[in-house]
Amino acid sequence: MTKALDSYRTSTIAGLTDSKYDSILKPSKPKKSVANFTILGFDTEFTNDGRLLSVQLAGLAAEKIVSNIFYTSELDKERLFGYVKQFCQENSVELAENIVLVAHFASAEISHIRNFLRDFSLRTYNRALEGSTEIEYFDASGRENEFVEGTAEVERYKLRIVDLFGFYQMSLDTVGKMYGFEKISLEGIGGREEQYWKENMDLLLAEHPQHFDTYAKRDAEVAILAYTHMRRFYQDNHRLDVLHYKTTPGLAMAIFRTQYLQEPVAPFELHPESYHLKNKKTGKWETKHRNKPYLNEEWRKPRRCAMLAYWGGRNEANGRGLLKAPVELYDVVSLYPSAAALQPVPNARTKWIEFSSLEATAGLEGFANVSFEFPPDCMYPCLPVPGEMSDKLYFPLEGTTWCTLSEIREAVRLRARIIKITGIGFKPGPDEIDHPVRQYALDFMEKKRNSQGPERETNKLLLNSLIGKFVETQKDTELGQVLAMLKHGTITQEQASQVYKEKTSPTRKRPKDVGGGWWIETASLILGKARALMSQFISKGAIMAVTDSVLLPKGTDINCPALDELRSIGSDLKLEHEADTTWILRTRVYVLSKNGKVVKAARHGFSMPEEEFLAWVEECEKKGEAIPLTAKKTHLVGLKETIEKGKTLGQTEIRESHPTLDWDQKRLAAREVNPFSEWALFPPQPEMPERMRERGRPRKNN
Repeated sequence: MTKALDSYRTSTIAGLTDSKYDSILKPSKPKKSVANFTILGFDTEFTNDGRLLSVQLAGLAAEKIVSNIFYTSELDKERLFGYVKQFCQENSVELAENIVLVAHFASAEISHIRNFLRDFSLRTYNRALEGSTEIEYFDASGRENEFVEGTAEVERYKLRIVDLFGFYQMSLDTVGKMYGFEKISLEGIGGREEQYWKENMDLLLAEHPQHFDTYAKRDAEVAILAYTHMRRFYQDNHRLDVLHYKTTPGLAMAIFRTQYLQEPVAPFELHPESYHLKNKKTGKWETKHRNKPYLNEEWRKPRRCAMLAYWGGRNEANGRGLLKAPVELYDVVSLYPSAAALQPVPNARTKWIEFSSLEATAGLEGFANVSFEFPPDCMYPCLPVPGEMSDKLYFPLEGTTWCTLSEIREAVRLRARIIKITGIGFKPGPDEIDHPVRQYALDFMEKKRNSQGPERETNKLLLNSLIGKFVETQKDTELGQVLAMLKHGTITQEQASQVYKEKTSPTRKRPKDVGGGWWIETASLILGKARALMSQFISKGAIMAVTDSVLLPKGTDINCPALDELRSIGSDLKLEHEADTTWILRTRVYVLSKNGKVVKAARHGFSMPEEEFLAWVEECEKKGEAIPLTAKKTHLVGLKETIEKGKTLGQTEIRESHPTLDWDQKRLAAREVNPFSEWALFPPQPEMPERMRERGRPRKNN
């Protein structure tokens, strides 16, 4: 193993706290259903410059959707609660002490609440945003004396804004169609297109108030319908209450821990530790003691090796330019769940075996540090080597890397010479083969096949969400700290940017904790198996590969052991698109067309609408050369930018960029190619092309 590679991966692992070793995934019991709550759909309408026009609320009364609109130009938490209370009174909806407002992409709604940074506890979940607050309410009508005397009882409520986007990462229009409750169209009103009215909602309100009313309320109606149906689905099928969770991956992990996992995934010891806790009644800090789990010593090396061998999916454009030839784009059905079902994984009783030769890996699964060399004529080497100065993953003809034994076996099939190999593995027995992740994957693959509509979409999301939780790490703890300081009044909003900058500086930034679902051994093995499976299809002459997809010349024989394995568990390699023209600029920037019609396109790094991107590519092809491009995209300001740069949450910005047309160097550019008039299939890199300069003084040129 080279020093550069070792330092690269060690520094990555060093970015995590010791929780990477001592976090042990364990089974759990379902949480009790939340009692005494009111769930309402919540939405706002506003102008392009952010001026608030209205607040919409929707709920269920006698199993029927009811909705109200409240016209206002200002909103704070007290006024919002007032609208909630009024809505419940007018529609005979019981108002409980726990109020849940369901919005879709909630940052837009939260941004219109005055002093939201001070009044709400906020937390982001990827692009979803959730906020919660407490409200004290006293109805003073006819009770002024009680209030003055201090004998009046104040009603206390907890109000939580939930983001539906955390469960369905798709447009609300798509969610509505899924549940058979589509958004209202504005097309043709007053002889105008829908986009005109969306950009001029104040004019719609002034000129067509009834249309505005109907259109505005529908988003809140879709939100309450989707959330209540989703909640019922999880209660009926998995005995889980959605009110406890923020995202679909969180629900997937809860299902796994409560219904599939029967024991901790690794052996551990308990050691006592002290911690400090603030007593809510007295307000004083107290010292408590608890037992903390520590991973058994014999498992520390396997866990470190698993972290070193963990890489993402294989993404490679193998050629560049304009190809006029029939091709077929295939997708593996549920690649990662399929790999999980096929790949043996360790459990708490697994015995690890160290090895130092290729022969000693026979019958083992595990992780290896390997020096390798593929034959010069091998077009599709399969062992991943990370770049030293970027996050690119290369597949060169020779090098040194960490990978899984599934990938080593595939490399041997491709006639690689294993120069040196060391590592650690295990002999899979019945429990390692028929493991809980396999059972989960097979069950949800069947559920997905046998369901329709919203239930199918939910099962599909659950199927694909679990494995990512095994490698989840804590997100931006510094942002959470600054938000807490703002809420408690320790700093002002004007000071927040500087405080965040100081906390995230390289000298003060702390390592991250791993998530509660950390199971890196299994995640690493599953992704290695997925790459090994894809390699068998790629080696048949792939023009490009993108994670679970492969583009092959039309008529390629796809039969191979990998296909047999996939079909044995109900998966397959499915033909998705046929094309007669392929344009590839680099990895994940391509257009596939058939008879002049685009069938599939990707524009990674081109921040612009797809139709504008396709029009640019078409014009470049007509001229046979690149046309200068300025990409423009509408950007919605998120919570991090609000703190870091002092911008307005939910504000829209038009961002400009100038995408480069350079080759990504994942394959060796053997010659210069005009990507709009020529085509070339590139060979693999001889070795990983990114190298950091070795430490020490530069050598003098003789």
